[in-house]
Amino acid sequence: MKTAPPPKYSHAWWLQQPPRPLVETVRLFEAKKDTLSPAVRRSLEQRLPPLEVAQQIDRDMKRLFG
Repeated sequence: MKTAPPPKYSHAWWLQQPPRPLVETVRLFEAKKDTLSPAVRRSLEQRLPPLEVAQQIDRDMKRLFG
């Protein structure tokens, strides 16, 4: 018996999604940076690597895990 897919944007749905490349996340942050609150902006600036580092991480992950 086939089970129904989870509702879109539910926790289970997000768990089934493939991981987003880090470069995509960094670019999205760069595009939206000016619209974010100062606290969120500071938090993401501390946690996200620069674009060049994110590209290197994505290349390494692709090479290691295919």
